[in-house]
Amino acid sequence: MSWLPGVHRSPHLQRNPWLHEISNAATDPAGQVAAELARIAPWSGRLVVDLGAGSGFHLEALQATARHVFAVEPDDATRQILMARIWKRGLERVSAVTGSAERLLLPDASVDRVFARLAYFWGPGCERGIAEVSRVLVPGGIFVVIDRDLVWGDVARWAAREEDARDPATVEAFWRAQGFRSVSAHTRWVFNRRDEAEAVFRAEFSPENAARIIAEEPGLDFSMGFRLYTFRTLRDRQPTGNVGRG
Repeated sequence: MSWLPGVHRSPHLQRNPWLHEISNAATDPAGQVAAELARIAPWSGRLVVDLGAGSGFHLEALQATARHVFAVEPDDATRQILMARIWKRGLERVSAVTGSAERLLLPDASVDRVFARLAYFWGPGCERGIAEVSRVLVPGGIFVVIDRDLVWGDVARWAAREEDARDPATVEAFWRAQGFRSVSAHTRWVFNRRDEAEAVFRAEFSPENAARIIAEEPGLDFSMGFRLYTFRTLRDRQPTGNVGRG
């Protein structure tokens, strides 16, 4: 996959796609993130890119009102799962597309919305991806990065214990410098079964951290926050990450 720059592999998804489905199904049962996304970047009748679409969990909600959805996924095996989902669910206005954040195989100024959910855009270091998204967005198009809140909730507290934990202040400063606005969505991670919750914890966190979570955090319902970073392209202004194509 060397011809696709900027690919960040997701071992959680690629090794255990069924656990990824369980985690997605447990996330935000009240639909608060989806409601906030619809408020800040409505996509009815629009051409939409789901960037880093994974196995396509969110495609049905997007294509329900979108003109068309381009589900961009760089991993070949994951994209096969994505294509099977599109066929099985009869998602007629969705196309599975090869590509990455730094190389979108789409024309300049060709789409209205780009949504990247928990994929590639983690803060400093993603400038080339921002530039590539800016290239494919029409003037007035909207780019939304959906990331986990690094401060609020149980999941943020657990993630902060990881060796590679990101610094919340650094991440927020980066997006502000790039010209993005941000909003929070406080929601829940609610599982149906404890064994499934523990399996997801083991996939998401380091072995030591997962063991601590399992030992110290009983139950099925946990607090989880999201941050939505938004930029609307204008004819005379682009994100400062616009350093040229990858």
